Amino acid sequence: MNSDKQDEKPTHGVLWNQSAEDLLHAFGVNRQQGLSSEDAQRGQKEHGMNFVRERTMTVSFFTLAFVQLWHVFNMRDQGSHLLRNETTRNRYIWGALLLCIGLIVVAVYVPGLATILKVTDPRLSGWLLILAASLFPLLVGQSIKALRLK
Repeated sequence: MNSDKQDEKPTHGVLWNQSAEDLLHAFGVNRQQGLSSEDAQRGQKEHGMNFVRERTMTVSFFTLAFVQLWHVFNMRDQGSHLLRNETTRNRYIWGALLLCIGLIVVAVYVPGLATILKVTDPRLSGWLLILAASLFPLLVGQSIKALRLK
């Protein structure tokens, strides 16, 4: 790496791209491959190289959104039951979760809104990755609570 590039400060877009790439690498997804090599090849043929990048960014963005949604379940009291507690019994939490998930889905599948937000359909493989990656912090949080009880 030459010294001129080291002196340049990264822009917000560069930091976001690197963060998205790091997140997906953590889950075995290569940015150049997109979500699968077959999808990447099809996307490049149909839509050009930006298609793969946009899907990768969409998966990263929605993973972060779902991590934040699931975090509410880490807010239960230390000694409370995993599934039956003040958080899971709160109908406002469930309503807010359904509303937020609905808004996320609308953001993807309403063409004008998807264009403004620069998101694309992550397809089934992307949604599965979003779900798996976003549940990981919840599992870690619940594991920590369980270990503290012992």
